[in-house]
Amino acid sequence: MSYATSSTNAVESLIVILILASVHLFVKELRRVNAALRNALLAAGAGASLSYVLMRILPKLAEKQDELVSSVDTGVRGFLEHHAYLVAMVGLVVYYGISRFAAYGAEGPTSVSPHRYRVALISTTVGYGAYSLLIGYLIAKRLHLGLFSVVLITVGMGTLFLVSDHSLAKRWGEAYDGLIRWALTVALLAGWAIGVWFEVSSNIVALWYAFLAGMMLITTIGEKLSFKESGSFWSFLAGVVAFTALLLILEQMPQTAI
Repeated sequence: MSYATSSTNAVESLIVILILASVHLFVKELRRVNAALRNALLAAGAGASLSYVLMRILPKLAEKQDELVSSVDTGVRGFLEHHAYLVAMVGLVVYYGISRFAAYGAEGPTSVSPHRYRVALISTTVGYGAYSLLIGYLIAKRLHLGLFSVVLITVGMGTLFLVSDHSLAKRWGEAYDGLIRWALTVALLAGWAIGVWFEVSSNIVALWYAFLAGMMLITTIGEKLSFKESGSFWSFLAGVVAFTALLLILEQMPQTAI
């Protein structure tokens, strides 16, 4: 079995991609927003993205696990029964390592050796760029988009990008404005283009989804919720409640889920 992208789905997914790309490009404008309001928005965004991961991504990971188990011979079933979760763990560890490299940017080129700064900048750009590319690819591979999927993906991924990109912008400053945000935008669009024009097996898509799930999990729980500027608990709770309510409402609509 392979996943193909219809022309209708390509247009719908492109709309989502362009909205998410605008987050990459314009999140730096949050610097102009009042600090209290900015912190509240980031806290709400962290809450919404956490709800998205726990209420949507992890259940979908379980479905991908079932796809992998049902598609293999019994001889290797014992290993592949945990394969999706193993890949998710690899994604989590890899992304955690990349985020540690990204932390070097906070010290600035004048505080560390030029070589160390360049390595940190390249690692951050490539690592986060691969993250965006994978998201763009998987969005293009949705079999049935519709309003349900469009809203969930746009809000869920948008809040993920909002907080992650704000953190990158704060850490890297001019390097983010001049290089990183453009690299992430191009990677997101490139991932969508690859997903539209190339077909791959469902097993590969399932494994890439598992890898992404691990990355999103560490992004949401390990990184976002540790920010000092994450704002008040009440803003965070509002984001959790609002997105969870949106998810539950949209699930009742007569549409095909993602």
